[in-house]
Amino acid sequence: MVTLRFVHGEDRLGETPLRRVSVDEEIPYETDDHGELSIDLSEGVHWFKVAVRSREDTAWAYCVVKIAPADDLVTVQLDERAADEYATSADFFAEAMGDLADRFSFERVLGRGGVGLVVKAHDGLLDRPVAVKLLHSDLAHDPAVQRLFLREARGLARLSHPNLIGVHDVLVRAGHIVMITEYVRGVSLDRLLARQGPLDPRLAVKVGIQLSRAVHYMHTSGYIHRDLKPSNVMLQRDGTVRLIDFGLAARAEDITRHSRRAFGTPDYMAPEQLMGEVLDARTDVYQIGVTLYELLAGARPFPTPDLSQDVRARHATPLRESAPAADARLAALVHRCFEHSRGARHQSADAIHAALQSLYVETSPRARLSARRAALYAAAALALLSLAFAAGVTYQRVQPAETSATLPVDLSNYGVAGD
Repeated sequence: MVTLRFVHGEDRLGETPLRRVSVDEEIPYETDDHGELSIDLSEGVHWFKVAVRSREDTAWAYCVVKIAPADDLVTVQLDERAADEYATSADFFAEAMGDLADRFSFERVLGRGGVGLVVKAHDGLLDRPVAVKLLHSDLAHDPAVQRLFLREARGLARLSHPNLIGVHDVLVRAGHIVMITEYVRGVSLDRLLARQGPLDPRLAVKVGIQLSRAVHYMHTSGYIHRDLKPSNVMLQRDGTVRLIDFGLAARAEDITRHSRRAFGTPDYMAPEQLMGEVLDARTDVYQIGVTLYELLAGARPFPTPDLSQDVRARHATPLRESAPAADARLAALVHRCFEHSRGARHQSADAIHAALQSLYVETSPRARLSARRAALYAAAALALLSLAFAAGVTYQRVQPAETSATLPVDLSNYGVAGD
């Protein structure tokens, strides 16, 4: 038995509701009037949610309790920053990995999202780098979240596509569920934008081709992603695009039957997401469009949504105003993706892929060379016919071949090869 004394600053939290976050439930407690609670806790790390009252409301803050073998009284300082630092530390990683901590060694945090934390680790058994995704500490012991994470991780582990990250394993250790994936070397598109500004249109088209192809594969496999955005897409040195985060991916049938909660990143969420409606593949089409717009313009087409207003009343800044180098057909394609009405959008990721592929082929260096050759052949034919006309031979007029609009920079400058 150990006594915990909960304090906030210099104040003891007397008669304060709190909850111990266990493996499969939250167990309610309350401190006495001295802010103390006697409880039977094993050695190690434990998580508590503590009620923090204000005049307007009561919020729950998470804190870490570390128990050593000889501890009889432990003072727990309610410090959310300390809890947050612990939740991104090697200690938390070791706790979550349990008996696998000797095999997977912590290297650094790669990123944090709304659902989990992604860590770069080294797999000592197979001698390779891996990415390990863990649920956030405040979600790690929630049974409903655990079931959802495990079910979707198992399903996504069955997917195999060159533009999706590979899932190596899903493990349950010390009450935590962790996903082991391949570690992808490259730069996320949000960091690329921050570093270099808007992408050249042809590179953005190439990214869109691969992204839409990956999303179409997910759709045909029965999944909707729901959280497509630049930070979830990696560009590798050889030009390969990888979708690296499946945090909100779910089976379409489960979304249709069970979930109308607004999950996602608000700046990229389609109107039907923000309004809690049933989702379908066209929700991902919307997010592909917003992502492409941002890659081309360096900014999103809409401001952060105000949920007190009708999100369908928003108007996007025309892409060609924000990105004058973008081809008119490319701009029209992107705008069609994020139409407010689902019926007005491209109806599938495959349709986006086909349109972008056509645009890329037409504007590739080889296509431009072919167009120039056709124009030269037509000019030569006209010259010969003019000579024939001068010699009194009748002829039908030959129209020069039309050339397609071109985009300004060769993709090879980025190390991006064609399909």
